[in-house]
Amino acid sequence: MNMDYTPLDVRARGLSQHLCGRAELERWATLPDPTALARAMQMHGWAPLPADAGAAEIEAAERRSVAHCIGVLERWAGPDNPVLEVFHAEQERRSLRALLRGAIEGAPAAARLAGLLPTPRLPAALLAELAQARSPREVAMRLLVLGDPHAGPLAAAAGQARVDLLEVELALGRVLAQRWQHAARRGDAALRETVRQRVDLVNVQSVLELAGPAPDFEAPALFIAGGQALDRAGFVTAAAANSPAAATALLARALAGTPLAPLLARAQGDPGRLEVEALVHLIAELRRRSRTDPLSSAPVQLFLARLAAQGADIRRLAWGLALGVPAATLREGLATPWN
Repeated sequence: MNMDYTPLDVRARGLSQHLCGRAELERWATLPDPTALARAMQMHGWAPLPADAGAAEIEAAERRSVAHCIGVLERWAGPDNPVLEVFHAEQERRSLRALLRGAIEGAPAAARLAGLLPTPRLPAALLAELAQARSPREVAMRLLVLGDPHAGPLAAAAGQARVDLLEVELALGRVLAQRWQHAARRGDAALRETVRQRVDLVNVQSVLELAGPAPDFEAPALFIAGGQALDRAGFVTAAAANSPAAATALLARALAGTPLAPLLARAQGDPGRLEVEALVHLIAELRRRSRTDPLSSAPVQLFLARLAAQGADIRRLAWGLALGVPAATLREGLATPWN
């Protein structure tokens, strides 16, 4: 599909001037507490925060900032833009997974919202509303009323007397795969490459999260087609491992020689750390492609990846400072790369 990405790329490049740089985030890691971080963020140009702002208020401010940036891009992108669809699909899967798990566990609303980024379909106000749900079924019914694409599959999974997290994961994975495949067909080569990388990442994370003794699932059902580094056979073999360590070893062999191999090694079997490593790698790849193919979708993809990295870093700093995490540890976990 021929699409002119120039207007969206120009707007993304403009918005990227307001993102935090690595040097700034490194300095913020040395601050004494979240209140000092809030003051530093305001000096950087963020909207006013309460004088005694804590980690929760900072995280809420980050969500509002993301919502503003996405809103600007939406106005310039036009309807059904494949680049934004890929970004939104992943964020909405992540959000609904956290909200449904939180409802099952009876977690506080603030805990359910931790780390979630708003999208036009799941804006900040709706995320906050869904975080108050007393059951997974209540989340699914609200989505059904809104006509959300996740509603039907989730209603079936959440309608049981005892909700199976695996069924929820399968439902979310199927919708994600459909949305990514649909967007990839309409996007350019740069977007298709990103989708392949993200599919591989999701598959590897699924293996790491679900590997264990006597797994109660059919591994092939969890595999998302469309990646390039991990095939179905490698996925099934690793997913059948009796421990995360064994699964990591099997994945290392299956991914040998691919870009995911060094990321997996650095993550040491931690799905969360793997997400950060993959985001750093994606930003580097999109930065390179933005230079070699500036009229493609790469520049706006680069902005979206940096926006996600900034969100993860701000949350890490806010909660890390609140818990007294050493500055060196906070710096080590930053996803935003050096320019």
